Amino acid sequence: GNLTLCTNTTRNKTILNCSGDPLKQWCKNEINLCHSSLSIYNKLFFVTHSVILQTKYAQGKRLGGEDIQTVLNQAEKDEYFQFNKEFLKLPCDISIPKDLSLANHLPSVLSSITPYRTCMDVHLRINETTIAVNRQDYVNIYHTMTDLYTVYLLCRFFQRDPKSVRILFVDAHPKGNLDIFWSKLFHSYTRLGQLKEYPTIF
Repeated sequence: GNLTLCTNTTRNKTILNCSGDPLKQWCKNEINLCHSSLSIYNKLFFVTHSVILQTKYAQGKRLGGEDIQTVLNQAEKDEYFQFNKEFLKLPCDISIPKDLSLANHLPSVLSSITPYRTCMDVHLRINETTIAVNRQDYVNIYHTMTDLYTVYLLCRFFQRDPKSVRILFVDAHPKGNLDIFWSKLFHSYTRLGQLKEYPTIF
């Protein structure tokens, strides 16, 4: 489970597909915050509405997508971002319960949330459903297939056609031979580093 967040611009209540595991388990463990602007499922992933990504608050040495030859032997930590306060902005004040034990790197992402009250100067608006993925062993076929299948399950869970769903890589990995699978199975993929310096609303 390397998923960070799912973004969806519709404010209507999403009709979930709760048939079969693990989808049934996800449905049973839903936490809604901020008038359902933020919903956490099974402590594994969350969905937001009208979220603004302020990418300048994602700090890292790399942007991602470099040719592998140019970054050979770089430290693994250089292929990930640190998410600072104000990286994510939601249209309300939000307080994550302190006793909520979340999976993987979710706490660092959720701790970056701050509210916005009025429309900001947003350079890019993405209206399609977007699933953000923080990959680990991105050139490992097993881990890549696991990530692809998990994202496919998320599409089923939220009843979205995979070919209409955009992928946002929130890691800074260089190009890999397996990247093509993401654009074959889903609409397309974008790297967080490509959005640097441009506030983006999903």
